[in-house]
Amino acid sequence: MNSGPMTRLPQVVFPITYDLQFTTYLPSTQASFNQSNLYSFQGSVAISLGCIQQTSTVTLQAKNLVLLSQTLVLASDGTAVNIANVTMNSATNTVIFQLSTPICAKLDQQYVMTINYAGILHSDLYGYYMTRYNEMGRTEVLAVTQFEATGARRAFPCFDEPAFKARFNINMTYPSEYIAISNGINLTTSTTPDGWSTTVFGSTPKMSTYLLAFAVAKFNCITVTSNTRKKTEFRLWARPSLIAQNQTQFAAEAGPTVLAAYEDYFDVPFPLAKQDLLAVPEFAAGAMENWGLVIFRETGLLYQKDIYPPWKKQQVAQFIAHEFAHMWFGDLVTMKWWDDLWLNEAFAQFMSWRGTDLISKYTWDISHQFVHEMQNAMVVDQIVGAETVLGSDSTAICYQKGSAILQMVNVTLGFEAASNLTLMQKGLTMYLNQYNQSNVVHQQLYDAWQGVVNNASVMGWNGNDTLNVTDFMTTWINYPGFPLLTVAMDPNSDHIIVSQERFLLGNPSSAQNYHYRVPLWYWNQANNQTNMAWLNMDTPTQIPFAASNAFILLNPQGIGYYRVNYDANNWNQLITAISQNANQFDLRARSQLIDDAFAIARTDKLNYSVPFQLVGYLPTETSWIPWSTAMTALQYIGIMLSRAGNYGVYQTYTRGLITKAYNNINFAITPDDVLQNNYNLLIAGTACSLGISACVNRFNASFSKAVTDCANSTLSSSCNSIPANEREVAYCTGVRVQGAPAFNYLMQIYANETDNMERVNIINGLACANEGWLVQSLLDACLNQGIVQSQTLFVYRKLAYNPVAVSMMAEYLITNWNNPVAQDDELVLAATRNLNTNFELSQMTGFAKNALNGDMLLSQVAVIQANVQWMNMYASDAVAAMQTYTIKF
Repeated sequence: MNSGPMTRLPQVVFPITYDLQFTTYLPSTQASFNQSNLYSFQGSVAISLGCIQQTSTVTLQAKNLVLLSQTLVLASDGTAVNIANVTMNSATNTVIFQLSTPICAKLDQQYVMTINYAGILHSDLYGYYMTRYNEMGRTEVLAVTQFEATGARRAFPCFDEPAFKARFNINMTYPSEYIAISNGINLTTSTTPDGWSTTVFGSTPKMSTYLLAFAVAKFNCITVTSNTRKKTEFRLWARPSLIAQNQTQFAAEAGPTVLAAYEDYFDVPFPLAKQDLLAVPEFAAGAMENWGLVIFRETGLLYQKDIYPPWKKQQVAQFIAHEFAHMWFGDLVTMKWWDDLWLNEAFAQFMSWRGTDLISKYTWDISHQFVHEMQNAMVVDQIVGAETVLGSDSTAICYQKGSAILQMVNVTLGFEAASNLTLMQKGLTMYLNQYNQSNVVHQQLYDAWQGVVNNASVMGWNGNDTLNVTDFMTTWINYPGFPLLTVAMDPNSDHIIVSQERFLLGNPSSAQNYHYRVPLWYWNQANNQTNMAWLNMDTPTQIPFAASNAFILLNPQGIGYYRVNYDANNWNQLITAISQNANQFDLRARSQLIDDAFAIARTDKLNYSVPFQLVGYLPTETSWIPWSTAMTALQYIGIMLSRAGNYGVYQTYTRGLITKAYNNINFAITPDDVLQNNYNLLIAGTACSLGISACVNRFNASFSKAVTDCANSTLSSSCNSIPANEREVAYCTGVRVQGAPAFNYLMQIYANETDNMERVNIINGLACANEGWLVQSLLDACLNQGIVQSQTLFVYRKLAYNPVAVSMMAEYLITNWNNPVAQDDELVLAATRNLNTNFELSQMTGFAKNALNGDMLLSQVAVIQANVQWMNMYASDAVAAMQTYTIKF
């Protein structure tokens, strides 16, 4: 979330409506204007103000704007209020209007402040910005907005805080060869003889400034009608060439489906008559949930099976499902301040999995894939210094941990038998209706849930009292981290004994040992039932468990947000059982057992022999879900050892694990089989990276053929014969094997390519360069716009697991820190996550302490400390285990 200064506005007046007029100056062969105004805009805003208390000042937020004139009048009779002085503060992004006489002597009075101003269309993907793109060989320009969290103040002076909701009326004037769209319905468009058009949009619902959106572009659209209660009209906007290729067709089917389903699920109508979806080439976020105009990066909305790999189809579905969940969580009901952002993002993320399941018609095994959501969050949440959900805006904590907690809450609260609705769902309907078009804090959500819990008499941890929702939620939302549950059989009775402590990597002694309200699920093999019990917070808990069970298995569906460790005997029994019949375990259990074992082995609580024995069954595993978990864990070990002398042990071990799986790949599957295609991509990508000859030969030949096929074309997306799901592996293998010629070829076709998904495929190939000077040239391209800004993060994420690039990225980050691109939080995470030497720890610690905007760098020091600790204390155990359990191939 792009923010900036968070200076709060005084609570003396508030906005009721904004009447906005924008004139946008873009290249035109029709409109006449002074060319010095090119890539700028002029605006006028009239803000209707209500009163909270008497005041002699009005304070708004504004940034990078030139104020030209301003007036303030009493709305009832037009009486002017003299503005004695105007003070702009660039440090706080505020503009203070000092009045000659106080206003709001009566709190029922209303005023209108009118401001004329001008601004620049910057190219930094924030505020009201411009971006260039290639359309059929022509360079075109568009202007578009991205306002979350504090970008609206860069487009007009305003109350740029989420609690100041208002209605917006917008007029857009622009050169006539463009179109304009905004949140509201297009009421009228008029054109003047000198080549200018003006579009008047209908009023928006009451909403926050960060949800306002508009765009001026040379785009086309397709229109479909949804099955919502209002029969909402859907328009999907994109570059004309992409519309012609039917790349919006999948979204045109998915969007109306999920919006109508959410309307039924929440039992709260979608209030808008039209909903636009806009795909733009350069967009900082994956998407933005503006009410009535959701804006996506092209690769987040478009899909074409000949270019986009199948996993991308699921990602597009999930983007759409996430953004449309925001129509209720964030747009209809909005947090009062950014510390409760999870009320928007955790719910949108949680619902996105359900929405994606609907879009796929339940064919993508979404309920099992959700276990990866929890695992991704835990990677960040297990480090000393992890954020709490309350106050976070990070993907791992605010979105992924938040959604994992909601999954746990949903199952814990259970169903209402009479309605067959979950109690969580019933509470959400009450919450959404009660706070419709209002702002909330998290306690108001808890109170809504408490009401339905009380009515259903859901028992809490005491066994006699109703579940206290606030107490339950506080330990998960207000506390960082999560618990490790340690389990053993009680030798004196048919019980298991379970205790909890906070799970931490790095230096646990430097962090507080929180305890949590833990709903504990355990599998009883005797009756094949999953039972739940509440764990004590401070003392071990005894739970009845028949000794006739062959083994203990906790968290059998991966619903609980915690890790589980067993005694040696039970781990051995689990390993035996999964090797004999893996299918007796739920896919989520297989995946989570692997994730837990490898994570706990990074501490002194478990030897690496356990996880390496556990994954010995994988050559017979055919599901991508546990394979993906295992390869993520092994990839960490690999990149840690990649600059050490025993990297060959890792390579030998992983070749043994992967060879049988690669030999059994079915490359003839259809693009619609998302999970099997994911499996193929994972296995083939790993096999080729390890130099397995059958894989390298196949994909290097594919790359060479693509070079030949495209010899007379500038667009790889149109001439390439490599199947979409194999391109990333082919490009990567070609660069590894052929070196500079392949790398230079990919750089050339990247520059010419107009399809952004094909550009992502190319980036993934470029990042496989195994020569330092090639990696250096790729890093240079990220900062000199040889790689477009919104795709720079893809480069860094891929390079993070390239042994040649690990230290180079960190050095490059430090050297170029003054470049705003280098300071992106997600980029910092990618560039530093795998540093693991004492020198790198010292270097990054020293730099982070003194760097401007170095907070994210400083938070990554704990990650580097955990890596250094692993190298010093646990790497040798992992190497010994791999040597012992290597599979012959």
